[in-house]
Amino acid sequence: MSTARWAARPLPRRRSYRRAGPGAGAVVAGAATGTVSLVARLLWLAAALVALVIVAGIALVALKANMGNSIVSSIHDAARSLASPFG
Repeated sequence: MSTARWAARPLPRRRSYRRAGPGAGAVVAGAATGTVSLVARLLWLAAALVALVIVAGIALVALKANMGNSIVSSIHDAARSLASPFG
């Protein structure tokens, strides 16, 4: 018998069933992550603006600003209305 007949043959390559692009689940998860991130950024921005107005109102009271001034009065009123639930 010939040894060439019984020599080891290379195994055939298996087919890969993996798709080239991301699956639908990955696309939806990415969109949801982006939406949650956007909402979180907007909430953080709103909280920062509220805190800024309250701090500005405190600073105006501490500096004994003229409440007759329309800008000072508006900031003070806004700060008082935002801080009223806490005190």
